[in-house]
Amino acid sequence: MYKISGNLEKFLSLPAEIYEGDPFYTPKPESLPQNAKLFVIDAIARAAVIQEDGFVKIGWFEAFNEPAAVKFLFDAIKNVYNTRIIGPINGSTWHKYRVSLPDNKPPFFLDNYNKPYYAQLFESNDFKPLARYISTICKNLNKDYSRVERFEKNLKSKGITVRAFDNDLRAIYDISVKSFSDNFLYTPISYEEFQYLYRPVLPLMNPDWALIAEDKDKTPLAFIFALDNLFAKDKKSLVIKTLAKLPDCKIKGLGVYLAEKLYKQAFDSGYSEIIHAFMHEKNNSTNILAQDAELLRKYILYEWRQDD
Repeated sequence: MYKISGNLEKFLSLPAEIYEGDPFYTPKPESLPQNAKLFVIDAIARAAVIQEDGFVKIGWFEAFNEPAAVKFLFDAIKNVYNTRIIGPINGSTWHKYRVSLPDNKPPFFLDNYNKPYYAQLFESNDFKPLARYISTICKNLNKDYSRVERFEKNLKSKGITVRAFDNDLRAIYDISVKSFSDNFLYTPISYEEFQYLYRPVLPLMNPDWALIAEDKDKTPLAFIFALDNLFAKDKKSLVIKTLAKLPDCKIKGLGVYLAEKLYKQAFDSGYSEIIHAFMHEKNNSTNILAQDAELLRKYILYEWRQDD
């Protein structure tokens, strides 16, 4: 018989055991909120649950492929929170969430990485898809970029300029919190928390791969944030992590322009592919340069309801 505990030490040590020898696993410090309730089956499975904002969210899920033990874990959580449960989500969408579906392609840098059997563990315990996401890849950067110059002339006539990121976290924070505020499961975040999330990747980025569009008063309107795909050792690959603009920005095509400008810069610098990461399958961002994109990976956010 399995036993559930709330042992923090065993909770924190389990991922290293599960991913031992995995070349794509990158250990990261884990900061659990004070209101997280831990569920641990020693050396087999773990999860943490947060109940807030009208949701019960199950996150920090890791497990060996032992279905009986994971069923025991999920049943224990369902018995405590006998209502709608959403997951996996590590507290909020600012942190790791979703399950990557299994495929035969290696993960990219900062991909949502998990063991290939995780989706089956959720689905076999009556978790149903709540939202679906995709990452796409463009392998043809050698194309006509004349539209970029036309865009630039039009934007310049309206007082819009584009500059490199230059570690200006405040600008992308101000745009992000407004751009994403209507997204499903959105949770407000302080600037201090935002800095904590982004600072680890700043030493790894090239300022040329993060562009900020500003109006004539130097007010940031939109940005695109990309990083080198450090997992691609034999080619120059770029990952677009975020593309966002202010909801009240009236400049049509600004997001498309930033994406195409980044594409042109990458092509001119010898890059052979660009990945668009973590787009909701119904988001308008999936249409940007879609004619050149191939599906790379799928992800699912699940829910469990008592009445299902």
